[in-house]
Amino acid sequence: GAHRDLHPFPTTRSSDLPETFIPIIISIQKSVKEYNNSITDFRFEFRTGLHVGPVYKYSDVNGNLNFAGNGINISQRIMNIGDEWHILCSREAFHYLGSGYSNHKKYFFELGEYKVKHNVDLHIYNLYNKEEEIGNAV
Repeated sequence: GAHRDLHPFPTTRSSDLPETFIPIIISIQKSVKEYNNSITDFRFEFRTGLHVGPVYKYSDVNGNLNFAGNGINISQRIMNIGDEWHILCSREAFHYLGSGYSNHKKYFFELGEYKVKHNVDLHIYNLYNKEEEIGNAV
């Protein structure tokens, strides 16, 4: 049968503390952009959706490890709002991330309400910094 565990967020790992998320996201985006500059035949582009909510780890009937839950579903819907290089987050993620990062006003810009799947309204923030070439302003 399927095995299901609730893994609350955050955990006690230091990499899960709010002040570490922004530098990690920045590092990933910069690394991908640097890699793109080193190749000519294709480019990686991605967008990020962030939300704070429950995520469940479970094994399906074939024993494969899977994850599901509102934390993933809402993150996906937020990501679908954006274009390449966007780092968008829900109000909940903004409050969580901003609370642990003293320079958050330098990075987060309020975009307002967006209607997503199932007529759910989400208040969205854009994580962006032109000088550091992080995110997408548009």
